[in-house]
Amino acid sequence: MTRMSATARRLLAVLFVIIVAAFIGGSIAMYNKAFTSVSEIDLYTDDVGYALPKHADVKVRGVNIGRVTEVEPDGDRVRVQLAIDPDYTEKLPADVTARLIPKTLFGERFVDIYIPDGGGSGKLADVDSIAQDERGNAVELDRVLDGLLPVLEAVPPHELAATLGALSQALQGNGDRLGVSFEQLGKVFGGINEDLPALESGLQDLATFSQTYTEAVPDLIGALDALRTTSHTVVEKQDALRGSIQSVTTASNDLAGFIDVNKQSVIDVLADSRQTLDYLAQYSPVLECSVLNFQKSRVNSDDILGVGDEHPGIRVTVEVVNPRGRYLPNQDEPRAFDTRGARCYGTPGPGENFPAAPGGALADGAYQPPTRNPGPAVIPDAPDPRSSDAPITQPRQRGSVPDAPGRYVPEQPNRPLPPGVDDRPMGYENSPIEVATVQTIYGAAKGEAPESTPGWVAGLGAPALRGAEVTIR
Repeated sequence: MTRMSATARRLLAVLFVIIVAAFIGGSIAMYNKAFTSVSEIDLYTDDVGYALPKHADVKVRGVNIGRVTEVEPDGDRVRVQLAIDPDYTEKLPADVTARLIPKTLFGERFVDIYIPDGGGSGKLADVDSIAQDERGNAVELDRVLDGLLPVLEAVPPHELAATLGALSQALQGNGDRLGVSFEQLGKVFGGINEDLPALESGLQDLATFSQTYTEAVPDLIGALDALRTTSHTVVEKQDALRGSIQSVTTASNDLAGFIDVNKQSVIDVLADSRQTLDYLAQYSPVLECSVLNFQKSRVNSDDILGVGDEHPGIRVTVEVVNPRGRYLPNQDEPRAFDTRGARCYGTPGPGENFPAAPGGALADGAYQPPTRNPGPAVIPDAPDPRSSDAPITQPRQRGSVPDAPGRYVPEQPNRPLPPGVDDRPMGYENSPIEVATVQTIYGAAKGEAPESTPGWVAGLGAPALRGAEVTIR
């Protein structure tokens, strides 16, 4: 056997190296599917697409049909490039979607092609991209796993194993009770679901209520701020307020003393004023009419007095009417036969005379001569404001006790007197005797009966006449 030359050995070594390199390169190329025909399709997902490793499997119903070749961001989405066997792109429909599912609970993810119900339409080979499955369960499961994985990675494995072991022991043998509990919990949530519309309505009303108070908060704050200012003012002026309160207290004490001394006089004045106030109430409806007539008379008085004229003066037209004649005994004696109430008599117009007897002649007992301008025969009385109230009682006598409205007040001879009041005889001052004396003086001065002077008028004038000598002529 001849020995090989050094050149031949070198050539064989180079050829061996080339064969080994070609074998390794071919193996790598075969692993990378360099000699396999594929269809490239883009899958657009949310940020969960970053969890896909390169060369991750692409499956449909558990069958591997391709791999992931590239993962890169595309705006707010993630573009995942899929290399799929052309034979499957001809068989799969065009409206498929993809889900990113882990191989184990926390294992590597792969792309699962989901065929819609009914088989779909078209061919996958005719489209350039597909979308992620947006169904709630798939997306929520991806998000739950993505959020749970960092937590589990942060927990030491031995502690997680101990926790899961303890949880397994606690649940062992309690399946029936857990089932009953979950069943009852399901009923509770079922009842809550039935009341959800009412709860939703209540929350909406609460939102409206909160919005209303939110809008009112500035006004409330302003009011509280104003109250704060008022409080500061009160604190600053507390000395003046204290002095005012003391002054009011002193005035109240003085008023109480005055009332204690003159209470009977005040009561008598009010009691005697009852009939006068009754008449004033009866004629109160015509007060407005009277004021208006006075106003018209004031305007007419300017014309009568010649206001604004070069030679002002009173201008009066005197007309002679039928006289009443001389006084005849047993014919012209005054008599109060007239019963008309409060009436409103209008004023005559320009150039007209006021009628002689509007509403009829007064029934005063005197002879009524005929007239050419008697005026309207009927003038209605004004409404009596007392008709809607309780009947007005007659003025009480001094010392009498009026009945309470609607019930009888019995005599109480043994009832104790109020504080500050004793049963000593009344003096002459402010006594009924003094009031009667003053009424006699006033009546004699006017030529009338003493009873024509109200008791309260006599009571007010009595202090001025005390100690004076009165001569009646």
